[in-house]
Amino acid sequence: MYKTKVKDEIDDSFSNFHSLVKKDLKDFSLNGNEVLLSKDGSTVTISLQIPTRQYLNGTTEYLAYLFNDIKKVKLDSHIKYIRIKYYESENDENDKLIN
Repeated sequence: MYKTKVKDEIDDSFSNFHSLVKKDLKDFSLNGNEVLLSKDGSTVTISLQIPTRQYLNGTTEYLAYLFNDIKKVKLDSHIKYIRIKYYESENDENDKLIN
């Protein structure tokens, strides 16, 4: 029963986090294709489509917003990793795992 309660709390927090991420993506003019939480609740994966490879420097600022959003919705005690998947074009895909 305790596990179910914790899972429900994480799901609710993630739903709120998802809304904040969508707003941030819009504010940063980034196209977010997916925002996913792993089954064990330890990893958030965000897929982005970025205009150019040079824009990657701007993701540092975006990550600061993500970490703030995680704290706002109280996911910080559950999330261990944020995985950013970014696509410059359909032919170019890179993964970064950020602790």
